[in-house]
Amino acid sequence: MLHDPGIHRHPCHCQHLSEILTAFNETLEILLARFAITIEELEPRVACDQYPVGGNSWAAAHIRMGEQRILRLGVRIMRED
Repeated sequence: MLHDPGIHRHPCHCQHLSEILTAFNETLEILLARFAITIEELEPRVACDQYPVGGNSWAAAHIRMGEQRILRLGVRIMRED
C-alpha cells in the first residue's frame, strides 16, 4: 500500500483494539443470525436440484452459501485470536 502523506496515523491502544475486535465479532454473528435459510439447509437443496440450475434462485442460493462461508470464516478467525 502506498503511503499517503496526508493521512495522520494514530496508535491504536490495546483497549481500543479489543473493543473494535469485539464489535467486529458481534457484527459477524448478527449477520449470520439474520440469514433466513442457513447453509446447512441450502446445501442439500442445491444438491438435490430444488433450484433449477442456472436460474435466479440457484444463483441466489450459491451467493448466500458463499456469504455464510465468508462470515463463518471471519468468526472462526476471531475465535482463534
